[in-house]
Amino acid sequence: MNKLSTVIDTEGAEAALAALDAVVKKYINMIVDGCDCSLCESYRERVEKARAALANMTSDAVIFSDVEKTAAEVAEEIAAEETTEAHGNGFRVNAAAVINTFTVSEAEDMAQIREQLYDAPLFCSLSARDIYKKRAPIMYHLTNGAEVLEAMAVSVSDYFTRFRRQLEIALNDLYHETTYADWMELIRFWRNDSIIRRGILENKIAPEVMEAFSIRSPKFSKHLIKTFGEKSEIVKLFNDRPKAADIEKQTAEVVEGKKVIVSNLASNVMKMTAGNDFSSCQDYTYDDISDLGYLQKLPSAVHDETMSIAYLVDESDSYEHPYMLARVLISPLEYNGNLFYIGFNLYGNNGNAEVLKSSLKNLYGERFLFADDMYNTENMHEWEYSYDYKLRVDFEYEEYCYLCEGSGEVTATVRYHDYEFECECPHCEGKGRECGEYGDYPYVNNASFVRYGYYRKTTYADKKVLDAILTAEAYGGNDLFSFEAEA
Repeated sequence: MNKLSTVIDTEGAEAALAALDAVVKKYINMIVDGCDCSLCESYRERVEKARAALANMTSDAVIFSDVEKTAAEVAEEIAAEETTEAHGNGFRVNAAAVINTFTVSEAEDMAQIREQLYDAPLFCSLSARDIYKKRAPIMYHLTNGAEVLEAMAVSVSDYFTRFRRQLEIALNDLYHETTYADWMELIRFWRNDSIIRRGILENKIAPEVMEAFSIRSPKFSKHLIKTFGEKSEIVKLFNDRPKAADIEKQTAEVVEGKKVIVSNLASNVMKMTAGNDFSSCQDYTYDDISDLGYLQKLPSAVHDETMSIAYLVDESDSYEHPYMLARVLISPLEYNGNLFYIGFNLYGNNGNAEVLKSSLKNLYGERFLFADDMYNTENMHEWEYSYDYKLRVDFEYEEYCYLCEGSGEVTATVRYHDYEFECECPHCEGKGRECGEYGDYPYVNNASFVRYGYYRKTTYADKKVLDAILTAEAYGGNDLFSFEAEA
């Protein structure tokens, strides 16, 4: 008689089998195709372990009580591995901050680049196929395996920072309503940090300040109302200020009407500057040949499979034709099997860059570093990524000959006989145009942390900083994020 038929209660065993089957499906979905990083390898190991346990449990030689026992043991092992990984062995995304993800085909991405090239006069010799490159698997940990991830826009600051930010808005509203002399007097008072700090903490104005500005009441709140009006946003913010002990406590707030997009699309990298709320040298719509000095680097950035981009947009915007309010380029770094990312070339006006930084910290925690906040020390970790293709995109651009200005002919003069005649331009040989060769590695505004070379890219970070992050994770349990925002 089959041993399985002797067992009366089968519900527990069936539940155990279902749980292991769920483990297999869970980790298969988490593996990024083609990625050989330590994180994906750990996922593959768990899938194989669960599959092996399933194969053993479905054997006729195993009774249901053994199935339950074995399932419990495997589940316990996998849980232990997850705990270890949460303490520093893998890069994670804050699921609470994710709004949506999108899968985009290579054909769609290339079609978008093709459309962009129509507006790129200096790249007229290039095709979408020349510069397109699908992002490498290591970049897909940023986006949960998709091409695009949308996340909440989050602002992180203490009360002082929020008050000063709102104060600047209130001052700007008054700019066109005052004379130049009155305006200078306003900013002399309201942009003085010591005055603002005492006003917020004590609701007082120092006697010497009162005398200097001819203020009658020592109450900061009265002068605030007199200047901006009782119903103004800055007065409301002052009235809602926290207790003195919490004034400098950092809090996270969801920024209404905005969102962050993290993209592995080459077309989004191409649009890192063109048609956005900020400007830089990487605008492909430029048409002056002198702009190619820096712009020649953009095709190689689009061609870099380890360069992704994150940007801040209005919540109604999409990844297809984004109007970026701020953006940052992203490059990977591995340290002792741990995955980090470095954000560099950060651009954005009116506080948008800070919102983008805060949002990415909320989304990825301390594993996402910013080059602007890093220091070059004697204890730097170097991680090299080798390309199996030519990264640098070289191209030609035909321009009018500077000597004949495109006509193909010049006027020659016989000095001693005062005789002039037209002849073929000796510089362009009568063609009227000359062909220049261009191409360079991607532009990096701080090469101390991201550096390109022949068929490789090297990223750098201070070992002590990386170790400190991993140590904090080890003692911080499963909470790898500095904060969690709630919508």
